[in-house]
Amino acid sequence: MAYDIAEDEFIPGNLLFADSRSLKTTDGTTTSHIAGAISKSYGYIDGVGANARFFLIISMIQLSISYVIVADYHNHCLRSVDRTTNLTSTYSGNCTNRGDRDGVDALFTRPRSIILDLMNSQQLIISEYHSGSLKTVNIVRKHVSTMYRSSYSLRNLLQDPSTGNIYVAFEQGLGLYDYQGNTFSIITGSRTTGFEDGEFSQLRFFYPQGLVFLSRSTLLVVDHFNDRLRVLDLTTNTSSSICSGVRGHSDGDLSSCQLDRPWSLLKVNDTVYVGQSRDIRSIQGKYSAAQHVAKYYSECAIFFYHGL
Repeated sequence: MAYDIAEDEFIPGNLLFADSRSLKTTDGTTTSHIAGAISKSYGYIDGVGANARFFLIISMIQLSISYVIVADYHNHCLRSVDRTTNLTSTYSGNCTNRGDRDGVDALFTRPRSIILDLMNSQQLIISEYHSGSLKTVNIVRKHVSTMYRSSYSLRNLLQDPSTGNIYVAFEQGLGLYDYQGNTFSIITGSRTTGFEDGEFSQLRFFYPQGLVFLSRSTLLVVDHFNDRLRVLDLTTNTSSSICSGVRGHSDGDLSSCQLDRPWSLLKVNDTVYVGQSRDIRSIQGKYSAAQHVAKYYSECAIFFYHGL
C-alpha cells in the first residue's frame, strides 16, 4: 500500500512514497529503497537503510531536501530519515510506548497524519487516530502541544494556505478545524458508512483518507473502501465521483476505471497521483466544473506498478 506520496525533493522528478514498512523513491520505471525493511518485516530499529525497522509508515513530511519525518503508526512515534546517510532515528515520542502526553517527552498513540503548519513554519501538525487529537510539534525544541481534542478518530489532514483552516478526514466523513477559532465542525458525512453522492447533507463515505485541492474551492478525497475518488465542490456543497467503484486495476475513462483500496493523493500540475494497494495510478488532464458536476477530462492509468 502506498500510504503517502510526495514529490521527491532529494531526487527532482521522482516520487517519494511510503509503503508501510519502508521509504522508497521512484521515477515511474525503477524504484530505489531508502530506509526500512526490504522484506515483509516490521518492528522498531533505528539504523541505516534496510537495517531500520518501522511498524506502518502512514504519513511523511520533507522538512528539507535531505530530511524526512515519518509517522510510525504502530510504534506510536515520529521517526526521521536523513537522505544523505539513509539513517533512521527517533524524532519525537517514546517509540513502542503509547500514551497521551505533551511536552518534550511526549507520548503518542497512533500518530496518523503529519503536515507542516502553513501558518507557522516552526511547527508540524499531527492528527492522532486513537485520541482524536490535533497536536503540534515545535520543529526546533520538539515540544508537543495539543491543539484540539475531538470525539472522532482523525485521519488525513489538508491545510488551507489562505486561512490556515484544516480539512480533516474522519472514519465516515470530513470535518474542518477553524485555526483561529479553535473549533471543529463537520462538513459532510456521518457515523454510518456507505456510498452516496450529491448534496453534502446526504453524502456517505466508507473511510475517507487522502485529501488534495484541485482548485481553491474543490477538494479531491479518497474514499478507501468504496474504491473511488470523491470530488467535493465547496461552493455548491455537492459531490461527484471518479472511477466505477468496482475494485480492480483496469485503466480507462473516469467513469469506468477501477481502483483497489486507494489511500493517498498527490497533485503535480495537471496530474493527480493515487497511491493504492498494489500500485501508484496517475490521472492526467485539466480540471473543469461543468454544470456543477466536477470532472477530470482524462483517463486513469498505472504510473508505477510495484506489488506494494
